[in-house]
Amino acid sequence: APAPVPVSVSVPERPAAAADGRAVASLPVAAPAPVSVPERFTDMDTIMEPAQFFELVDRLRRSAPLSSSVWKGAAGRVFRVRYCRMVDSVDFRINKNPKEKKKAKKYDYFMTSQFVLKNMQSKAFKCIISPVLLDFAFSVSAVEMRNTSKKDKEQAQIFLNEGYANLKVILGSAGISHMVVLPKEELTMTEETPIMMVVKHEIEA
Repeated sequence: APAPVPVSVSVPERPAAAADGRAVASLPVAAPAPVSVPERFTDMDTIMEPAQFFELVDRLRRSAPLSSSVWKGAAGRVFRVRYCRMVDSVDFRINKNPKEKKKAKKYDYFMTSQFVLKNMQSKAFKCIISPVLLDFAFSVSAVEMRNTSKKDKEQAQIFLNEGYANLKVILGSAGISHMVVLPKEELTMTEETPIMMVVKHEIEA
């Protein structure tokens, strides 16, 4: 039988293991407000190689004030990063969306995952995954998932396992990840803080 779905607990560093050895996520629901998704962004014409991406990330982390020209220059742009893939889920929640007035859209999926770049597996980094990608991966909305977890925990775990498996198909193969720099005012900057959100992923042939 599927593992029970926790409803208000901390998320482990790695997903739990299913009976067949597959990784699955757990489902906490009472969580902080989500990070905003940038409303407008523009794709870069060029595709970044792994070394260029890490150079950009280092520059962003070293920049201090919010008025930093580095952050201003990166805001609103999508950086297309080559040879990128998701390897692990770090944090999965259902977040209450304080900006949404309609009851049916009151909650959003939220996930932070570990990503690696080709030939740089030792430099794994965390990114937030766009709620749009999460909605695409899961067969039910965050609201439906939350309601199901209250009534039928086994069914909720099935939905969760299926969605996580779909997400691994979407993001688990090396490709070009489209990443948006998150608003710095919403970040508590540490070495582990995700500063990018993955909004699209193209699998390379």
